Amino acid sequence: MAATFDGGVILGADSRTSTGDYIANRVTDKITPLSDSVYICRSGSAADTQNMSRYISWFLEQHEMDLGEGPRVETAAKLAQSMAYQNKNHLQAGLIVAGWDRVAGGSVFAIPLGGTIVNTPFSIGGSGSAYITGLCDRLWKANMTEEECKAFVIKAVSHAMARDGSSGGCIRTVIITKDGVKRDFLPHNRIPITHGELPHPEPQSDSEVARFGIVTVSDRASAGVYEDASGPAILGFFHDAISTRWEAEYRCVPDDQPTIEATLKELVDQARCSLVVTTGGTGPSPRDVTPEATASVCQRMMPGYGEQMRAVSLRHVPTAVLSRQTAGLRGKALILNLPGKPKAIRETIDEVFASIPACIRLLGGPDIRTDDSVVKAFRMPDASLPPREGR
Repeated sequence: MAATFDGGVILGADSRTSTGDYIANRVTDKITPLSDSVYICRSGSAADTQNMSRYISWFLEQHEMDLGEGPRVETAAKLAQSMAYQNKNHLQAGLIVAGWDRVAGGSVFAIPLGGTIVNTPFSIGGSGSAYITGLCDRLWKANMTEEECKAFVIKAVSHAMARDGSSGGCIRTVIITKDGVKRDFLPHNRIPITHGELPHPEPQSDSEVARFGIVTVSDRASAGVYEDASGPAILGFFHDAISTRWEAEYRCVPDDQPTIEATLKELVDQARCSLVVTTGGTGPSPRDVTPEATASVCQRMMPGYGEQMRAVSLRHVPTAVLSRQTAGLRGKALILNLPGKPKAIRETIDEVFASIPACIRLLGGPDIRTDDSVVKAFRMPDASLPPREGR
């Protein structure tokens, strides 16, 4: 869905992609950038809408070069509408185009199946929208503040997720104003409970919940030029592999060493993550500075992890020798550099994760259990473990 507020727009979406009764992807990013200040929220056929988004983005890039400035939201919406209408017998695409431009400010355009286009203050779409029509009509009000509008979007999306079996996972939001774009991520255990749902189970103590940090390091992904696929790949692994309670904090930052260092410190020192996993920025190019940032914030290095990941990757590609992945310890947290591509991430983390729960326990962190069918983690004898303490 998308909604306007006084000063911009907010897009929100769940993350479940299903094929009939089968959930094909639990962490899909359904909000795709078309330009720096225009995004599209996709529902229907994932293949159709992903490819439409690529075409629209390409056309807008050409238009922006001709224009000398960013495209209007209405222009992007009419491109999407034209493509949907001309191919209405072949596409299953429900689209919402929203963003900010200097002419109209924040605006939302709904493009449902068939290719109609409607300029509206807010719009809902997808299979869950049928369950929240009345709720949105009751809660919507014009000229909301940014905070009020974000609360409205999260409440509506969480309600749809609770009622619709094809909706679920986490909630992603994108806030677009004249000052830029802010992306946010709400994990499943922080999504508001709606009437009739069982509450999230509460842990007996705060120390029983493992906290993970995921950091995508990419100039273009952090600027919204393309959709980050690497961070969701790591999140997908955590969903598949870890059987005990956990929470995740996600960040997407540019290839800038001070920014990376500040993010790593924040995740360990303030968010209290026991494991922080980075992806990207480990190659030999001048902008690849993730290993330097990692070494700068760590008190002790763990070079064995980098050696193991390179050995794993060398079985697949000869260019693995160019990777400078490393790992280190900051306080009681392990910081680990992973490759940048989703395929390489899964190849390496499937093997390297076997020793990570033992490392975290030796540091006095939470007991992380895994699904042995995904990764069989080495378990430390209790007698060899240090006493548990707060960070």
